[in-house]
Amino acid sequence: MRQKDVAEQLGVNIWTVGNWEKGVCGPQIEHWPRLIDFLGRDPFRQPRSLGEHVRREMRMRGLSYKTFAKEVRMSPETLVKIVRDEYGVIDPRLRSAHQALQQRYGLRKL
Repeated sequence: MRQKDVAEQLGVNIWTVGNWEKGVCGPQIEHWPRLIDFLGRDPFRQPRSLGEHVRREMRMRGLSYKTFAKEVRMSPETLVKIVRDEYGVIDPRLRSAHQALQQRYGLRKL
C-alpha cells in the first residue's frame, strides 16, 4: 500500500506517514484510534499494570491526559501518577483514585 493511500485512510498528510515510518516522530494521541483500526489491532503489548491499562484506554479513544482526567473526575497530576504506576499506600487520595479506575475498567487488583 502506498503512503498516499495510508495517509488518506488515516486522515493525515503523506509527510506525516513518512515521518512515522522513519521514526522522526510518532503518532499524536488523536491519531491512535484510526491507526489501531487501520492496523486491526493495538500494536502495543497487553497491559500488565493499571497504568498500562489506563494508557491503553487513552490511546484507544484518542484522549489526552487532561480530557481523560476530567472524564474520570480526577486531577491530571493524579492521573499521571497512576499511568506511571507511582501509586502507593502513602497517599490515600491516590489509592482511592486507583481503586476507582480499577472498578471502572473491571480490572482485578494488581
